[in-house]
Amino acid sequence: MDNDLVDDLNDIIQKQADEIERLREELKFTDEVRQRALQSLFAAEKEIKQLQKAQVPERECWLHNNSEALASVERGIADAEAGRLHSLGDFSQYLKDKKESK
Repeated sequence: MDNDLVDDLNDIIQKQADEIERLREELKFTDEVRQRALQSLFAAEKEIKQLQKAQVPERECWLHNNSEALASVERGIADAEAGRLHSLGDFSQYLKDKKESK
């Protein structure tokens, strides 16, 4: 009977060892998936930034490089969309290139 008990204990130990190995493999797989997902996310973010830069006219690049000015413009757009605006008059006299007034 002692041999049966030892065999049963060995079976239990082997099952636990197998379960531990399965969990290790699962964690390894999960870490690999997480790593690939992060790499994909970073690659997509980089691509988005490159596309955004490509779509910005050269004369507006300064705005995208100045986070304070960009935030101010975005607040102004949000105010205009919400109807919070008023006219400050005609500024066309300050245009350097008269074609810009059209």
